[in-house]
Amino acid sequence: MCVYFRDLRRSGSIPLQVLFLSLAIGCGVPDKPLQGLLESSFEPVRGGTGMVNDLLGARATVLVTLDPECPFCQMYLPLLDSLVALPAYGAVRIVAVFASPYIPRDSAAKFMRASPAAFDGIMDPEFVLCKALGARVTPEVFVLDAEGELVYHGAIDDRALRAGKKRIQATRHYLSDALDAVLRGDRPVENEVTAVGCILEYDP
Repeated sequence: MCVYFRDLRRSGSIPLQVLFLSLAIGCGVPDKPLQGLLESSFEPVRGGTGMVNDLLGARATVLVTLDPECPFCQMYLPLLDSLVALPAYGAVRIVAVFASPYIPRDSAAKFMRASPAAFDGIMDPEFVLCKALGARVTPEVFVLDAEGELVYHGAIDDRALRAGKKRIQATRHYLSDALDAVLRGDRPVENEVTAVGCILEYDP
């Protein structure tokens, strides 16, 4: 059984529903959530087709759910872009997952063009990857090691507090800490931190 306690808020400055997951009980994610999808095809944001297996990085993979209309995604795009550009993360692959049948590919492509480092982006209109990962909001990150095992998921850092409220600067850097641990050959100290963001509207 999977039970969620949710705080849904609306604001005139935020057009989307925003979801704050305060507690999740009994909602385990498989150790290797993409194992059964490796030979599945997907549509890259920039056109063509690919296989899920092609997304995996040499040392680590970061899948991050994004929505161009989500204010939290707009806030975090520069940070994701800066991580891709770091030489220390050269063996890390970051992949944006645009999960909704209502996100046109051209809108996702325009959003990605705001990222000069040009990390990968794929379309997930039927929430196939989101369901496999147990994603609930945008943005939400999922860090997989070289074996495809999920070692961290949740918040990027602690700037997003709730709808319409954020810190000016992060005091905790969950994603980069997780990546640093994986690249050292260790496990992240924290393997899950609740993500605050815009709700992904799909039936599990």
